[in-house]
Amino acid sequence: MALPTSGSISIDDIKTELGITGELSLMDQRVRDLAGIQSGSLTLPNDFYGKSARTVRLVITSYETIQMGMGWNPQQYDRITFSVSVTPYLAPSSYSWGGDVYGSGTSATFTGPTYQPSGFTYQAFGNAYCSVVVGGRTYELSLDFQYTAGDAL
Repeated sequence: MALPTSGSISIDDIKTELGITGELSLMDQRVRDLAGIQSGSLTLPNDFYGKSARTVRLVITSYETIQMGMGWNPQQYDRITFSVSVTPYLAPSSYSWGGDVYGSGTSATFTGPTYQPSGFTYQAFGNAYCSVVVGGRTYELSLDFQYTAGDAL
Protein backbone atom coordinates (compact mmCIF):
# COMPACT_ATOMS: atom_id res chain seq x y z
CA MET A 1 0.00 0.00 0.00
CA ALA A 2 1.33 3.45 -0.82
CA LEU A 3 2.12 6.12 1.73
CA PRO A 4 -0.56 8.82 2.16
CA THR A 5 -0.70 11.72 -0.31
CA SER A 6 -1.26 14.29 2.46
CA GLY A 7 -0.98 14.63 6.23
CA SER A 8 1.72 13.23 8.46
CA ILE A 9 4.08 10.37 7.63
CA SER A 10 6.27 8.81 10.32
CA ILE A 11 9.37 6.65 10.11
CA ASP A 12 7.10 3.79 11.26
CA ASP A 13 4.89 4.38 8.18
CA ILE A 14 7.99 4.17 5.99
CA LYS A 15 9.11 0.97 7.75
CA THR A 16 5.69 -0.57 7.14
CA GLU A 17 5.75 0.43 3.45
CA LEU A 18 9.20 -1.11 3.05
CA GLY A 19 8.33 -4.20 5.10
CA ILE A 20 11.16 -3.51 7.57
CA THR A 21 11.18 -4.21 11.31
CA GLY A 22 13.71 -2.80 13.75
CA GLU A 23 15.74 0.36 13.39
CA LEU A 24 15.63 2.46 10.23
CA SER A 25 17.35 5.73 9.38
CA LEU A 26 16.29 8.31 6.80
CA MET A 27 19.81 7.89 5.37
CA ASP A 28 19.21 4.17 4.64
CA GLN A 29 19.47 3.42 0.90
CA ARG A 30 16.05 1.71 0.91
CA VAL A 31 14.49 4.91 2.28
CA ARG A 32 16.29 7.01 -0.37
CA ASP A 33 15.10 4.61 -3.09
CA LEU A 34 11.51 4.95 -1.83
CA ALA A 35 11.74 8.76 -1.84
CA GLY A 36 13.47 8.75 -5.24
CA ILE A 37 16.20 11.05 -3.89
CA GLN A 38 19.71 9.61 -3.98
CA SER A 39 21.67 12.46 -2.40
CA GLY A 40 21.11 15.45 -0.17
CA SER A 41 18.61 15.77 2.63
CA LEU A 42 15.18 14.15 2.86
CA THR A 43 12.15 15.98 4.19
CA LEU A 44 9.38 14.24 6.07
CA PRO A 45 6.61 14.09 4.97
CA ASN A 46 6.91 15.93 1.61
CA ASP A 47 9.47 13.62 -0.04
CA PHE A 48 7.34 10.56 0.73
CA TYR A 49 3.79 11.59 -0.24
CA GLY A 50 2.17 8.88 -2.34
CA LYS A 51 5.36 6.81 -2.61
CA SER A 52 5.14 3.05 -2.83
CA ALA A 53 7.74 0.33 -2.43
CA ARG A 54 5.76 -1.79 -4.86
CA THR A 55 6.50 -1.79 -8.59
CA VAL A 56 3.55 -2.50 -10.89
CA ARG A 57 4.30 -2.88 -14.61
CA LEU A 58 2.56 -3.95 -17.78
CA VAL A 59 4.60 -6.66 -19.53
CA ILE A 60 4.49 -8.76 -22.69
CA THR A 61 4.25 -12.40 -21.63
CA SER A 62 4.15 -14.00 -25.08
CA TYR A 63 3.87 -13.32 -28.79
CA GLU A 64 3.25 -15.62 -31.68
CA THR A 65 2.30 -15.74 -35.33
CA ILE A 66 -0.83 -17.80 -35.99
CA GLN A 67 -1.32 -19.45 -39.38
CA MET A 68 -4.84 -20.02 -40.66
CA GLY A 69 -5.28 -22.51 -43.46
CA MET A 70 -2.80 -24.23 -45.73
CA GLY A 71 -2.07 -24.37 -49.43
CA TRP A 72 -1.31 -21.62 -51.89
CA ASN A 73 -2.90 -18.72 -50.07
CA PRO A 74 -2.59 -19.13 -46.28
CA GLN A 75 -3.39 -16.23 -43.94
CA GLN A 76 -1.56 -15.31 -40.73
CA TYR A 77 -2.01 -12.90 -37.85
CA ASP A 78 0.11 -11.84 -34.88
CA ARG A 79 -1.04 -12.31 -31.29
CA ILE A 80 0.60 -10.61 -28.30
CA THR A 81 -0.36 -11.42 -24.70
CA PHE A 82 0.07 -8.89 -21.88
CA SER A 83 -0.10 -9.23 -18.11
CA VAL A 84 0.63 -7.20 -14.98
CA SER A 85 3.83 -7.77 -12.99
CA VAL A 86 3.84 -6.79 -9.29
CA THR A 87 7.08 -6.66 -7.25
CA PRO A 88 7.12 -7.58 -4.43
CA TYR A 89 4.28 -9.88 -5.40
CA LEU A 90 0.74 -9.13 -4.28
CA ALA A 91 -2.20 -10.41 -6.31
CA PRO A 92 -4.19 -7.62 -8.00
CA SER A 93 -7.84 -7.52 -6.97
CA SER A 94 -9.25 -6.19 -10.27
CA TYR A 95 -8.26 -5.49 -13.87
CA SER A 96 -9.75 -3.21 -16.50
CA TRP A 97 -8.09 -3.57 -19.92
CA GLY A 98 -8.23 -1.12 -22.81
CA GLY A 99 -6.36 0.43 -25.68
CA ASP A 100 -5.80 -2.13 -28.44
CA VAL A 101 -5.94 -5.17 -26.13
CA TYR A 102 -8.88 -7.24 -24.92
CA GLY A 103 -9.05 -9.17 -21.67
CA SER A 104 -11.25 -9.73 -18.66
CA GLY A 105 -8.88 -11.26 -16.12
CA THR A 106 -5.19 -11.48 -15.39
CA SER A 107 -4.11 -11.12 -19.02
CA ALA A 108 -5.15 -9.41 -22.24
CA THR A 109 -4.47 -10.13 -25.89
CA PHE A 110 -3.76 -8.04 -28.94
CA THR A 111 -4.73 -9.66 -32.24
CA GLY A 112 -3.23 -8.03 -35.31
CA PRO A 113 -4.84 -7.94 -38.74
CA THR A 114 -4.57 -10.93 -41.04
CA TYR A 115 -2.00 -10.88 -43.81
CA GLN A 116 -0.48 -13.18 -46.40
CA PRO A 117 3.06 -14.31 -45.51
CA SER A 118 4.17 -13.90 -49.11
CA GLY A 119 2.64 -10.41 -49.39
CA PHE A 120 4.01 -7.03 -48.45
CA THR A 121 5.37 -6.37 -44.98
CA TYR A 122 3.58 -3.75 -42.92
CA GLN A 123 4.51 -2.08 -39.66
CA ALA A 124 2.06 -0.66 -37.16
CA PHE A 125 1.79 0.50 -33.57
CA GLY A 126 -0.54 -0.34 -30.72
CA ASN A 127 -1.20 0.45 -27.10
CA ALA A 128 -1.96 -1.81 -24.16
CA TYR A 129 -3.70 -0.16 -21.19
CA CYS A 130 -4.70 -1.58 -17.82
CA SER A 131 -6.22 -0.02 -14.74
CA VAL A 132 -5.36 -2.47 -11.97
CA VAL A 133 -5.98 -2.44 -8.22
CA VAL A 134 -3.12 -3.79 -6.08
CA GLY A 135 -3.25 -3.58 -2.30
CA GLY A 136 -6.17 -1.15 -2.43
CA ARG A 137 -4.32 1.29 -4.73
CA THR A 138 -5.25 1.86 -8.39
CA TYR A 139 -2.43 1.87 -10.94
CA GLU A 140 -2.98 3.20 -14.47
CA LEU A 141 -0.57 1.35 -16.78
CA SER A 142 0.10 1.95 -20.45
CA LEU A 143 2.54 0.29 -22.85
CA ASP A 144 3.05 1.36 -26.47
CA PHE A 145 4.24 -1.41 -28.78
CA GLN A 146 5.22 -1.88 -32.41
CA TYR A 147 4.56 -4.86 -34.60
CA THR A 148 5.58 -5.91 -38.09
CA ALA A 149 3.85 -8.60 -40.12
CA GLY A 150 5.14 -11.88 -38.71
CA ASP A 151 7.42 -10.23 -36.17
CA ALA A 152 5.78 -8.79 -33.06
CA LEU A 153 8.15 -6.66 -30.94
